[in-house]
Amino acid sequence: MKEKSGKIAFAIFLIPFVITILWGVLSHFNRIDYDEKNMKVVLERGLAVPDFSFPDLDGNIIQLSNFKGKVILLNIWASWCIPCLDEMPSLENLYQSLKSLNKKFEIVAVSIDALGADVVRKFVKKYKISFPVALDPRHKIKKLYSVKGVPETFVIDAKGMLIQKIVGPRKWDDKKTIEYFNKLTQ
Repeated sequence: MKEKSGKIAFAIFLIPFVITILWGVLSHFNRIDYDEKNMKVVLERGLAVPDFSFPDLDGNIIQLSNFKGKVILLNIWASWCIPCLDEMPSLENLYQSLKSLNKKFEIVAVSIDALGADVVRKFVKKYKISFPVALDPRHKIKKLYSVKGVPETFVIDAKGMLIQKIVGPRKWDDKKTIEYFNKLTQ
């Protein structure tokens, strides 16, 4: 009798635990990210991207909508991310190539480094980054843009519509990529 009551007590404990685990797993796979303001599914090609504003290294506000009229390469990164480190020099080369052609193009890099400005400032100085770098130590951009990891890059047209989402690092300064962005900015 004692053994049976022990099994019942164990089952009473185990069943809610298993249900909770299953609920968590299933809700994760059925999750849809929403723009809470507009209640639309975020980030579909051809739709407007969410606006944001974050401080830069000098405390000035970088607001995405201020770059309307330009093709934007939005790069989400962190200084501790090895693939981000690998792609950053090629992003700077792409930026300089298009800037020298007077193209309506901008790179906006949003750092999700939790340690903030000092860590990012050292990184920007080391890699001689000249494009705008915004700070998001609370990772708000991750929810807003459904970012799962870094680096993730978003190509946005001059009207603020999503053209493409790129997951992972790329070599941004090869001839094909420069031609691609050159055509987008015409």
